[in-house]
Amino acid sequence: MSDGLYRFVVYDDYIQHGRWLRARAEGSWVGECRTCGGHLAPEEPWEHNHRTDYEAACIKCGHILMAPGGRVLAGSGRHSQMPDAWWDKRLAGLRASKGAAA
Repeated sequence: MSDGLYRFVVYDDYIQHGRWLRARAEGSWVGECRTCGGHLAPEEPWEHNHRTDYEAACIKCGHILMAPGGRVLAGSGRHSQMPDAWWDKRLAGLRASKGAAA
């Protein structure tokens, strides 16, 4: 999953235009929000200056994910962009693995 987008809409770090439009027409989700974990709904792609930009909005918190020119940008590992309790689960897993190794 690239920055929360499902693999079926991304190939070689670019949005697949036809699959994006199909997901939009079918009312399908294109990914998961890195902020709250909600579903990302695809918006209509828009063209300007010979470039197509893609946006997806979280249905839960409204966070907007953008792929300018169809290029999927690398995601951030910032604490604020991870789903609720993600860091707690990661820390618990690390503690468990550390305890198992001892």
